Amino acid sequence: MRRRVLIILAALLIPLAGCLPAAAPPAFAPGDWQAFDQYAADLIGREMARYNLVGVSAAVVDGERIVWTKGFGYADAAGGVPATPDTVYSTGSVAKLLNAVAVLRLCDRGAIALDRPVSDYLADFSVRTRWPALPPVTLRHLLTHHSGLPGDLVDDMWGEDPPYFTAIVARLRDEYAAYPPGYMYAYSNVGSCLAGAVVERVAGESYAAFMEREVLRPLGMGRSAFARRPQTVAGLAKGYDREGREQKEVAIRDMPAGGLYASAVDLGRFLAMLFTDGRSGGRQILSPASAAEMLRAQPSTPLDGTFRIGLEFFLDYPEFAYAGRVAGHGGETYLFRSHVLAAVDHKVGVVVLTNSAGARSRAVAVELLKAAVAVKTGLVPPAAAPQPAYSLPGVPAGDPAGYYGTAAGLASVTAGDRPELAVLGRRVRLTPGADGWYEPELLLGGVVPVPVSLFKDLSVAFRTVDGDDVVFLRDGAKVSAVGRRAAPAPIPARWLRHIGDYELLGAENSQLKLDRFRIALQEDFLVAELASAGESGRFLLRPVADGEAVLYGLGRRMMETMTAAGGPGEERLLFAGLVFRKLQPEEYESF
Repeated sequence: MRRRVLIILAALLIPLAGCLPAAAPPAFAPGDWQAFDQYAADLIGREMARYNLVGVSAAVVDGERIVWTKGFGYADAAGGVPATPDTVYSTGSVAKLLNAVAVLRLCDRGAIALDRPVSDYLADFSVRTRWPALPPVTLRHLLTHHSGLPGDLVDDMWGEDPPYFTAIVARLRDEYAAYPPGYMYAYSNVGSCLAGAVVERVAGESYAAFMEREVLRPLGMGRSAFARRPQTVAGLAKGYDREGREQKEVAIRDMPAGGLYASAVDLGRFLAMLFTDGRSGGRQILSPASAAEMLRAQPSTPLDGTFRIGLEFFLDYPEFAYAGRVAGHGGETYLFRSHVLAAVDHKVGVVVLTNSAGARSRAVAVELLKAAVAVKTGLVPPAAAPQPAYSLPGVPAGDPAGYYGTAAGLASVTAGDRPELAVLGRRVRLTPGADGWYEPELLLGGVVPVPVSLFKDLSVAFRTVDGDDVVFLRDGAKVSAVGRRAAPAPIPARWLRHIGDYELLGAENSQLKLDRFRIALQEDFLVAELASAGESGRFLLRPVADGEAVLYGLGRRMMETMTAAGGPGEERLLFAGLVFRKLQPEEYESF
């Protein structure tokens, strides 16, 4: 659940230092959790010092047992309250894992089925679509983020007293789907909330009450809760910004997608249930088949690249190729960060929870799991992991020259044996390589090439998939569809009238920190320019109907609809539940 939900900047061409592979964990004697304890303390201590972290709690699960758990720093620095294994944190999107458990509990009882239409359980659910003849949205689509629904409805998503999450059902009637159901993976908090609405409607009681009675209490998660307001949660840690300053955590509307408050020990019990075929405390929480289904790779599409997902569990952790199947999910709110990670084949998992906005919970969880796997099995990462085989979908796109809408903005490719790709103000020379991939070479100032070693793990391919020319990015072992070709087309007069600068109305409710929103022209294309907290991007805005345009590309929030409204001098734009008002000449500020 990210704060700047309109900023869609992909690290398309710039490798990040924070993503570089870490050193392999030291050798551990089998079962030497004491040595693990020292390793974990050193690792977390370095992270806390480097990123101004105030509190961290972590746990390791081996089969049905929690074999290690510890707190570091403070749950409340000013009050001198230490972080412990039982400290409660806001876990953000980790909530989705428990939401999936609730859905599967009802499936096990025969009350619902994963492959039935959502409308069978929510008769009032509908969404506008440009593909009316396609199959309906199912619960499996929702739990695998293949529903095609918008990613977020941002207004009222955060606040002191946000609306109840089921309000999303009625709101969707006025929203367009971004993709046909089953088209590609595109993360959607809206979809997770819709699954929670099914749980509430079928159960016939409030979502929080059902989760407490049917999921949290049977799992022994006694300190955990789904709650509308953070201040009502007992034992909740205080939250801190990137500078380590205490701030107030606000409530989230989207309870099934991000409203779980939990401790490291409690989430360890959840992992233990999955490792023991759905049993916890002598009770069968999920059938063995449902527990396995959560961790099984679900159906994928050509545009998913190498990405694989279970039921809300991400399965794309290529750094663990040596250790078999690994599943996990992270969470992020304004001030809290979390990650749950499991080496499924070895039945060992880790939980990392923090109360600091600067935390890299995924990176810490990955290193702790490497060490935990080493303690249990002796397996350690190889010095050089082999690249898994991957066959690009579709057929070669031929001459890649042209324009592309991407998750990093409008991109252009020149013609030639060594075409040049321009995006985000940078130019990259592409050299044909093996199997249809192009190897990139950054051109500083658009002229001077940077040594190709800086891009040794990155390459780009252009393919035609189901009639669409698609850009694929390979980053190490991961392959993603990141853009699609955009042919120039006349811009309707109505949209030309909407070129200009805008202010966000009702910003106090959305909690967005948006520095700039502008509609502009770039290379004869219409673009939406966004800036927030030092980040910025220009995204291709493609008119598709009178007063309607989409953020054109592939991926999360791409292909979602922006609507133009209002007459001359009163222009408005509506997107993701937000309303923007065009500034008139006398109101313009210097950006």
